[in-house]
Amino acid sequence: MEATGFSGGIWLLWNENKVHVDFVDSNVQSITVKIALPGKPTWLFSAIYASPTPAVRSTLWNYLDNLILSHDLPWMLMGDFNELVSSSDKNCGPFIGRFGGLRDWINRNAMIDLGFVGSCYT
Repeated sequence: MEATGFSGGIWLLWNENKVHVDFVDSNVQSITVKIALPGKPTWLFSAIYASPTPAVRSTLWNYLDNLILSHDLPWMLMGDFNELVSSSDKNCGPFIGRFGGLRDWINRNAMIDLGFVGSCYT
């Protein structure tokens, strides 16, 4: 997905000799593909780079709600959601912002948050 000026842009890379990937859909905050490994069930994967602007980011949740209705496959989402699920997720720097949109979307769609491990700043 192309960057907008100096911001945004998502890269999704894979080895064609090991995995079959079909494009499903994209918008300015995500790319969704269907992934098939030899002898394994097919599943969806979405790479997310949510906008740091709350009003723009909120459109992502509606977009993903519509996307989930059109597919009946296991689904993994990964990326930078630019939003916390709870205050316990914040362990570096000051908390500036709110939670709600991402947490509500996770609950509404019965998703499981696998958590995050890594550098505080990326």
